[in-house]
Amino acid sequence: MTIFILAVSTILQFAAALLAARLIRSSKNGLGWSLVAAALFLMAARRSVSLYQSTLATPATAPSLQAETIALGISILMVIGVLGIGRLFQKMQANEDRLSVSEERLLSAQQIAKLGNWEYDLSTDTIWWSEEVYRIFDLPKITTPLTYGIFKDQLHPDDRDGVVDRIQASLDSKTDFSIDHRIVRPDGSVRIVAEAANIVLDKTGRVTGLRGTVQDITDRKAAEEELARTVDRLEVTIDRLNRSQSIAQLGNWDLDPSTQ
Repeated sequence: MTIFILAVSTILQFAAALLAARLIRSSKNGLGWSLVAAALFLMAARRSVSLYQSTLATPATAPSLQAETIALGISILMVIGVLGIGRLFQKMQANEDRLSVSEERLLSAQQIAKLGNWEYDLSTDTIWWSEEVYRIFDLPKITTPLTYGIFKDQLHPDDRDGVVDRIQASLDSKTDFSIDHRIVRPDGSVRIVAEAANIVLDKTGRVTGLRGTVQDITDRKAAEEELARTVDRLEVTIDRLNRSQSIAQLGNWDLDPSTQ
């Protein structure tokens, strides 16, 4: 009976080692699972040696039934533990993969729309930018937190005071805001952006910061200005035509055959 229990215990420990080995490829923590699998294989090998020695032992030197029963329980728990932890890690891995896909889609959508998001922490005077905001401002992404001062440095000199005053008014009145303004990139080029932000409050109603978006609307503004110029030219042309007709005492008319 003791040998049978020892044999089952050995098989279970090898099974636990194999289960751990299967998780090496499916987990990002391959090194960790490799060490676990190696440790379990060594424990199973040790049990194999004990099994072999027990077949040669005399009744006086045979392994204790009680001890081997406890060892069997430990082996069962090892298999259950590896299975449980393995499933947990696989679930976590699946969640991480889904999160990674979602982040990639968000980054792609922001890049297409030229729309980024940001957060301003009032207590630390630091700003967090998404990758698209760095692209809009044409600044290299840095690991250290951005400061409010760095943001102000990117504002167009003629717009800086207005933007700063608008943000401060929003913080003072605890109201959301939106504003269009210009920024100056490191190469000197000017871009027009649309900022919109919501006030962030703590549980006591105290303002802790801002959370908002910024979108590059330079091309849209250029199209709107071109459309406005076209409309102005059309209005001037129509006005000149009307005055020419008045001077020449010349009118215009339409004939509708359906009324004949």
